[in-house]
Amino acid sequence: FFFQAFVVYPDAPGAAIVMLGVLTLIETDERAASLRRLAATGLALAILPWLHARLAIASGVLGALILLRQLGAPVWPRRAVALLAVPMCSAVCWLGFFYAIYGIPDPRAPYGGSSQSSLSNLPRGLIGLAFDQQFGVLPNAPVYLCAALGFIPLLRRHTRLAVELLAVIVPYTLSVGAFQMWWAGSSSAARFLTPMLLLLAVPAAAWFQASRGRASRMLGLGGLAVSLLVTATIAAVDRGALLYNVRDGHSRLLGWLSPLVDLTTGVPSLFQNEPFTALVQGAIWLAALTLTAVAGAFLASRGASTGASATGIGFAAALTAMLALSIVWRTNGAMPLTPTAGNVALLDLLDPGNHQIAVQYGPLKRVPLGDVPARLTLASAAPGSAAAASQINDPLMWVLHPPTATYAVEVALSHPGAGRVSVTVDHTFGPAWTWDLTGARGFWRREFRLPIATPAMLVDGDAAARPTIERLTLRALDVTPPRDRVSNLDAWHVARYGPAVVFLIAGDAYMEQSGAWVAGERSGEFVIAPDVHDGGEACIHLFVRNPPIDNRVTLEAGPWREELTMRPGEERMVDIPIPRGRSAVPLRVTSARGARPTTFEPGSTDTRFLGCWIETR
Repeated sequence: FFFQAFVVYPDAPGAAIVMLGVLTLIETDERAASLRRLAATGLALAILPWLHARLAIASGVLGALILLRQLGAPVWPRRAVALLAVPMCSAVCWLGFFYAIYGIPDPRAPYGGSSQSSLSNLPRGLIGLAFDQQFGVLPNAPVYLCAALGFIPLLRRHTRLAVELLAVIVPYTLSVGAFQMWWAGSSSAARFLTPMLLLLAVPAAAWFQASRGRASRMLGLGGLAVSLLVTATIAAVDRGALLYNVRDGHSRLLGWLSPLVDLTTGVPSLFQNEPFTALVQGAIWLAALTLTAVAGAFLASRGASTGASATGIGFAAALTAMLALSIVWRTNGAMPLTPTAGNVALLDLLDPGNHQIAVQYGPLKRVPLGDVPARLTLASAAPGSAAAASQINDPLMWVLHPPTATYAVEVALSHPGAGRVSVTVDHTFGPAWTWDLTGARGFWRREFRLPIATPAMLVDGDAAARPTIERLTLRALDVTPPRDRVSNLDAWHVARYGPAVVFLIAGDAYMEQSGAWVAGERSGEFVIAPDVHDGGEACIHLFVRNPPIDNRVTLEAGPWREELTMRPGEERMVDIPIPRGRSAVPLRVTSARGARPTTFEPGSTDTRFLGCWIETR
C-alpha cells in the first residue's frame, strides 16, 4: 500500500474509501450511525466504480452490509435513503457513461466486451497473489500472515464483523484472481489487492490482541520488521529501481539481496512453475515458519528469558529458511550459486579510495585491493565442449550489468588462430570491439575499456574462431570508482562509429548504424570513447551535419563548449578535447531547431523531428 499511495493508479484511493466503509460498519456495531455519516459513506462508495470497474464489487457489497446494519435502527427508511441515494444516482450515471461512449451499458465495453476473466485463471491468480515472489503479498509483506490468522480470534469475538469483512474481501479477491493479468503488468507487488489491504488491519489487530504468548508476539513483530525492511529497501536502493517487476520470474529485490546465491529459484514464482508446484513451494515456506513458531513456543514453555527467546527464534528462523531454500531449489532443479553475478557485484562496490581492505581465505592473508579485479574470472567458456556445441547460435559467454572497468579477453588456443573475437554491449548495433585471431598461437589477450555501465556484455567468436579456441575468459583488470566515472548512468544504446564507441545515456536522440540524430529542439547526452589516445591531450573528431534548415548546434563536454551556427545542409568537423588522464568524454549535443524528413527528402515517410546528425571519424 505504501508505494501505491504515491502513484496515479486508483488502488490507494480505493483502499481509503473501502476503509471508510469498514469504519462505518465497525461504528454501527456499538451505536447507530447518524444520517450525516451514512450520507457521507454513500457518497464515498459512489466514487469507487468511477475509479475502476472492479471496485464496483466492493462498493456494492459494502453498501449492502451497511444497509443490513440499519434494519433494527429507528427511522430505517430515512437511513436507507441517506445511504443509497447518491450511490444509486451514481450507478445510473456510471452505466450511462458506457452507453454514451460505447453504445452499451456494460463496463466490459472498453475491452471489446471481454473482461479477460475466467474461472480457469483462479488457481494461478490466487496462488500468485499469495505466494509469487514478484507480485505476491506474503513474500513482500509477511506481516499480512498475521492478518490472515487474525480472522480466527475475530470470528470468535466479533463474528458478524469477521463475516462482513470476508464478504468484502472474498468476492473482490476472486474477481482479481480470475483476471488473466492478475499481476497488474509492470507494477509493485499485489497492486490489484491494494484496496483490500487497509481493512486487513482489523484482523491483524485482533491477532496481536489475542496473542498472549511471547513467541507468537515476537514472530508477529518479526514479520512486521521484515515487511518494513522490505519496503525501506525497495524505496532506498537506486531510487526505487527494485519496485517494478516484469513477469520474468526473478524478483529484483531478491536478486539485489544476494548476487552470489540465486534466491529467486528458492522462492515460489508463478512464472517459473505451474500453480501446483508454486503452491507446494509456498507450503514449504509456511512449514518453515511453523517450525520456527514451534521452536519459539518450546523455549517459552521452558521459561526462557525474552533475550534467550529472541535469540532462539532468530536461529530457528535462519535454519528453517535455509532448509526451505534448499528444498525449493531441489524442486526447481536449480543451480543456486551464481559466481559471475557475485563477482560483478563485488567489482561494482570496489573503491580503493574508500579505505576498503581485501582478505583471501585460502590461505588466509590480506591482499592488495588493486589485485582483486584480476583475480576474479567474470566468465569463461570452452567452445569445443559438448554443451557449447549444442548452443552454437548463442554467444560463448555474457555478463549482466558489467561495471565501468578495463577488461581483458583472454584466449587459450588449441590450434593456430583463425576468425574473429568480438565484444557486444548492444545487440541492436553489433560488436563494439572486434579483434582478428588469424595467426595467433598459444595464449592471446586483448584489453578494452568500458567507460560506463551497460545492461549486458556479450563475448563471442565467429564460426572460424570457435574450433581454434580451447578456452575463452573474461576478467576485469581495474575498476573505476564511482567518483571518477564519466557518468553514473547506464547506457541506453551503444554503437561503434569508426574509431570510437559512442554510448547514448540520456536525452532525445536516435542512434543508427553509422551515426546518431539528435532530436530537434532537444538535447542528447553521450559518452564517447576513442580507440587510441596518448593519455595526454587527445581529441575526438566529430562530424556534424545539419538538415536543410538554419540551425544552432551547441556541443558541451565538461568545461569545453562550442556553439555552431549552421546553414541548411552544412557539414562541420569539430575536434573535442579529451582531458588528461581520461579515456572517454561526456558530450551533450543540443539542437535549437529541427525538421522532419518528410519535408526535405522526397518519398520519405520518416516523421521524426530531427535536429542534427553526428558521427565520429
